[in-house]
Amino acid sequence: MRQPNSEQLRAATTSWDLIRAFLALHRTGSYQAAADTIHVDDSTLRRRIQSLEAEIGVALFLRSNGRWALAPGQTRMLEAAMRMEEAARQFAPVSGAYAGLIRISMLDVIADWLVPAFREFESRFPEIVLNITTETQFVDLEREGVDMAVRLARPQHGMGNLRIRKFGQLDFAPYAHPDYLAWHAHESGRDAGSARHRIIGNSIQFAHYDHSFALGNVNWLNLGIDGQVTIWSDSLSLMLRLCENAAGVALLPVPLARNHPQLVQVSSEAGIVPAEAWLVSRLDLRSDWQRELVQLMAARLQAIGIV
Repeated sequence: MRQPNSEQLRAATTSWDLIRAFLALHRTGSYQAAADTIHVDDSTLRRRIQSLEAEIGVALFLRSNGRWALAPGQTRMLEAAMRMEEAARQFAPVSGAYAGLIRISMLDVIADWLVPAFREFESRFPEIVLNITTETQFVDLEREGVDMAVRLARPQHGMGNLRIRKFGQLDFAPYAHPDYLAWHAHESGRDAGSARHRIIGNSIQFAHYDHSFALGNVNWLNLGIDGQVTIWSDSLSLMLRLCENAAGVALLPVPLARNHPQLVQVSSEAGIVPAEAWLVSRLDLRSDWQRELVQLMAARLQAIGIV
């Protein structure tokens, strides 16, 4: 078999560099952020995008609302670039090399729970860098270049080549601070007709139509609570802090609330809202480091009560 010469090898390498620059700019919307992602300077990234545009003969990005967005008609280019990225990723297990950056997305409170798992993984695979981000909406793993996500809903459609695994059930219940409950009792005694509960609402925007999301439509009356939302938040951690500061009643994960003994469940009539924790992954979960990462996360979630 004829071996490629140095010019051919350099051309192939350059082509992959251009594709990496293209994907980085698509995912970040910023030349500087994209350059940081692939560890080059801003001018180098711009040259690579310009070279790729010159090579295919069209503009790939347009400036829109302060960020660079994919130009109309370039979806097929994006899909082809992601296939190249996935193909390149397959070489890592073959070579036995673990070095790389793994992007993981999840809710803030779940990220807090998984810190011990991440630290243990880091000690076992120091060559792998974890990039952990928190989300208030379900990211598109393939388009955004996210490798794994932990979600409180099971995807129903559009799975493509994604792998999913159920970690277990996470129960939610309404909690409040005793100071708030004392205030509410006082108001009820003074004017029972107007003493509705102040509710701290969950404004996390998930795609309900594409996921079975237990927290999407909570009926507070079914939980034995008559009230109205007086403050919204898309952060469970912030909802917890507001609840601790007697701002109202919040629907919180039971394992989270149990670590804050100053909070109490609102009433014996209040029920439980069950949610499920799921792993969604672009990775095939076959290599040893992938399996160990999932096992460490699963063990940690089980330890805090997700079973």
